Amino acid sequence: DHLFPKFLSSLNKKNAPQNALIFTSCIISLLLIMNYTKGLAEQFKFLILLSTTVVLIPYLLSIISYIILLGKNKIILTKKKLYFSFFIGIGAFLYSFWAITGSDFDSMLWGIILIASGIPIYFLMKRKVS
Repeated sequence: DHLFPKFLSSLNKKNAPQNALIFTSCIISLLLIMNYTKGLAEQFKFLILLSTTVVLIPYLLSIISYIILLGKNKIILTKKKLYFSFFIGIGAFLYSFWAITGSDFDSMLWGIILIASGIPIYFLMKRKVS
């Protein structure tokens, strides 16, 4: 969709996105340096919680939109499948919410900051493509 900056799409001779890998490695290194005062085990725990939070927040928002679409009958299902879909959607929502709130405050805060920092880039790239 051309929503990422063009410099991230550069491939090396083995078709690996070299600039994207370098960019993400720099971000991870920056996060490690910011948490330098913590021990190695604490840094690892923070990165695991951060990556879980960053993945689960969009997943939670997707589940909410899925439940809304089910409620507005935008997804046509039989009554039995509709109830089953609501049940699965509510279960997924509760699990995601529980997992997000189970992480510590720092990883939740940094997860929200990382996701929010991508929003202006998305709109900038979307405007460029349009």
